[in-house]
Amino acid sequence: MAQAILPLHQTPTHTTLVNIPCQTSISQPSSTPSNPKHAPSPTTTDTTMTKPKPNAVITYFKKWKGSGTGLYPPAPPLPSILYAWLASFIAIASLAALQYDTDGEHNDTVTMLIPSFGATAALVYGCLDSPLSTPRNVFFGHLISAATGLVCTGIAQAILHASSSSPDPMHMVELGREWVWLVAGLSVSTSIALMLATRTMHPPGGATACVVALTLTSTPSASKTFSNWPWTVGKAFLFLACPVITGILIQLFVGLLVNNISTKRTNRRYPPYWLCPKKKGEDKVVLADKKAEGRDEEERVGAGAGMGGLLAQAGRTASQQRDVSTSSSETERDQEKDDMEVHEEAQTAEYWRRRCEDAERRLEELERRLSE
Repeated sequence: MAQAILPLHQTPTHTTLVNIPCQTSISQPSSTPSNPKHAPSPTTTDTTMTKPKPNAVITYFKKWKGSGTGLYPPAPPLPSILYAWLASFIAIASLAALQYDTDGEHNDTVTMLIPSFGATAALVYGCLDSPLSTPRNVFFGHLISAATGLVCTGIAQAILHASSSSPDPMHMVELGREWVWLVAGLSVSTSIALMLATRTMHPPGGATACVVALTLTSTPSASKTFSNWPWTVGKAFLFLACPVITGILIQLFVGLLVNNISTKRTNRRYPPYWLCPKKKGEDKVVLADKKAEGRDEEERVGAGAGMGGLLAQAGRTASQQRDVSTSSSETERDQEKDDMEVHEEAQTAEYWRRRCEDAERRLEELERRLSE
């Protein structure tokens, strides 16, 4: 291989001049082309390094900062605030009036007010559109949680009674205080799991289960509110009927009365649904009806527009034709550009082929002269 370095004449336009090695019969050591573009690429090792995995502990604690995204509750208008205050006052005051006599003494015949009803009032009267405040979630959330608390507490009661050496109620209370942490934890966690599984999540229901579990530490003399201890099957059903079901129905009735009062500034409506929202099939039917109505409206507008509608249609057609012609023109320009590039590459190749042939002739003549 020999490298020919010749004077350049009549160099074509837009052509990059490089040194071309040519094959000859003279045995000479090959040299590396001066153009790095044609030089063989050296073998390089892959220096790409994988990013180190972030520390799981650091990533966990970074989540405590929050993502900064979410929905911020809007400020309701003043009438909605007043209606929420009125409804919650009527519901809780009514339950408390049934719970206590006019002289303030506790009514031993009935229990109507439990702490979790305050949280229910906040949802039912303050968050009308929330799925957590629908009648289905309110009713079954409290019912499932109360039943779960009764089952867990009844099992604990049976175990404590079997392990107790004395039938004294105070001795049972002492044993209950030692195990109330386990019963309360099982009652609340199990009720939450069941509400999630049945899609009846109502946060105050967890408080209802906790209230039932706390009866392990109460005696009739200590608190008349939890005078059902020790639990029996009859007392359990009585607790489900009153205060749980009765209190829920009273709160829902007050919600139906007050939450549907609307003004010019507020469009209040309760409930958004009773058992379940509208089915997907019904949504599709309603959507199809709306689309049909929209098409009918467009047809009426088009018929009433007369010549204006025809002109608008003609304008849209002309615009589409212009778009098509513009697209075809761009395609033709791209094709012409590609053809020009191919032609230039062919001219460059032909130029360097002739240069190589000329170099070979010169080398042959030089070899002949040297041999003479």
